[in-house]
Amino acid sequence: MNDEVGKIPTGKITRSAITGITAAKAGIKHLSYIGKRKLLKKNLQHDEQERHEQEIGKILYNALSQLRGTALKVSQMLSLENGFLPESIRKELSKACHQVIPLNRALIYKVFKNEFNVGYEKLFKSFDSKAFAAASLGQVHRALSFDGKELAVKIQYPGIASSIKSDIRIIRGLIPAIAATTFMLSKNDLFQIVIDEIEERLYEEVDYLHEAKQTEWFFKNLLLKNIKIPRIIKVLTGQRVLTMEKIPGKHIQEWLKTNPSQEEKDYFGQILFDFFLYSTFELKKIHADPHPGNFIFTDDKNLGIIDFGCVKSLNSHELTQFCSLLKALVKDHQNGGNTHEIVSIYKDIGMITDNVTVDIYKREIEPIIRPVQYWFIEPFINETFDFSKKEPFPVIPPYKSISITQYFNN
Repeated sequence: MNDEVGKIPTGKITRSAITGITAAKAGIKHLSYIGKRKLLKKNLQHDEQERHEQEIGKILYNALSQLRGTALKVSQMLSLENGFLPESIRKELSKACHQVIPLNRALIYKVFKNEFNVGYEKLFKSFDSKAFAAASLGQVHRALSFDGKELAVKIQYPGIASSIKSDIRIIRGLIPAIAATTFMLSKNDLFQIVIDEIEERLYEEVDYLHEAKQTEWFFKNLLLKNIKIPRIIKVLTGQRVLTMEKIPGKHIQEWLKTNPSQEEKDYFGQILFDFFLYSTFELKKIHADPHPGNFIFTDDKNLGIIDFGCVKSLNSHELTQFCSLLKALVKDHQNGGNTHEIVSIYKDIGMITDNVTVDIYKREIEPIIRPVQYWFIEPFINETFDFSKKEPFPVIPPYKSISITQYFNN
């Protein structure tokens, strides 16, 4: 492997320069696109816009994959948010779910020396220094234990833990610059709220011992059939290295290329649905990082679930209120006349301010959030639901949301 490949820019000036150059490249591309678009016939403008957005996505992904760590995490998050970015950009950013420019062999060796005081050749029968997948804060390597078990070894990028705060500051500056290159990007304040939450979770995720404990907890307590949680190898796990038994299988894009039948898609869809509902209501814990790279489709019809670095615990009151809200919304959709209860629950969970009356809710809030409410309750209206017919998450145009922000708690 080329020694230059995978070097991580650690200096604040260098990292800031990468984002500045990225913003400039995106801006130049956008100016060129605007000029070209004016000369095109209307029937050609849509295709040109898609090409432009794909180019912007490539520019953004290249920058975030160089920065790695926090930036790569943001890339994963944005790839799932159809309300924030056009599909062409999200497709480019989705590469962060299982692809990344790799670390070089010397840096990998250094991580093991710092963590275990020996190189990886002393810890494994064999170790592939070329990563086969990207984690949000590191990369994953194949290895073989001395007793012949296939292992997946996640290695954290050096310097990630100490750079979270400065990286978040850089990302906050980059997002508005990229926002100027597309007509579909949501308001900046929505990004800031999401990134606040990411920053808080990142401090948990950089501790691989914490992730190991969470993975072991799910391994012991998740009792659903056809789900595989990897077994952690404790003696080969530390603060910056996480070793687990490898679950053989394919990520979703690779699996879809095998042309699975609709029956197979429904089968795995049901497993996913059961997993999240069982985790939420029975275990009171949520796997809070559900990007595609964290799910593995196996040949023996099991679903492998990995990366428990971000887990949200729920208390009984939160679950009770969530169930009450679902029931109230379903009842209101079917029979109407349930607005008082809905408003009361929204206040109790802290979503809306106490000064919101039923009249204000019906006049100002409900007309705008009704599509979102329906999107959530649709699978619960009837006994069975066909997710192939489910529409994407509804997008609320930013200009519409401005008038109601005063009624929502941060």
